[in-house]
Amino acid sequence: PSRAHHGLPEDAFVYCAFGNWLKIDEHVFEDWMTILNAVPNGVLWLTAGPLPTSLTTLQHFAEERGVDGSRLIVAPRTDDKLSHIDRHRCADLYIDTSTFSAATSATDALSAGLPVLTKRGTTAQSRLAESLIRATGVPQLIVEDRQAYIETAIALDKNPNQLKAHQQALKDALPRAALFDAHRMVRQFEMIYDQVIMRHRAGLKPEHFDVTL
Repeated sequence: PSRAHHGLPEDAFVYCAFGNWLKIDEHVFEDWMTILNAVPNGVLWLTAGPLPTSLTTLQHFAEERGVDGSRLIVAPRTDDKLSHIDRHRCADLYIDTSTFSAATSATDALSAGLPVLTKRGTTAQSRLAESLIRATGVPQLIVEDRQAYIETAIALDKNPNQLKAHQQALKDALPRAALFDAHRMVRQFEMIYDQVIMRHRAGLKPEHFDVTL
């Protein structure tokens, strides 16, 4: 897919955040605006919001923080999953939300070979993307705090070779990534059921256990 087809500037650094807009809280939006203020050629690529006025509202908030509202670009929603995944290839970096991190949208980005930058959270909901990234075997873009998140997003614009290295590492990892190994997941579920049945037949009480392959 071409950037022109999706209304993206050819020479921009495209930060992608295709998650649900309900996940965009004040803190992560402030971080995004800090990033865009530091990266003059950067744009933020979102999917369509929940209301017709959603983009206008977000652009207003951006302009209050010194960012031209036209730098927020919306991709229309589509039911064509493959074309949706393909258009990720027009972006440079997926930037995650924090309070409730990306799940399906992070999986889509990773499957397209688009690196995902995320900050470690303290709850299950805030660490969804971290778990998915680790399951690719390429965890370098999992950072510890907001400052590291901002600095990394900015640095990757200024260091294209480092960005290419992240992209290549993800591309190389995908064929063997546990995240997309459906057969491995099936075998794990079979092992879980075997273990549950065995314990039930032995009259043992339920307990936590891990399954590894």
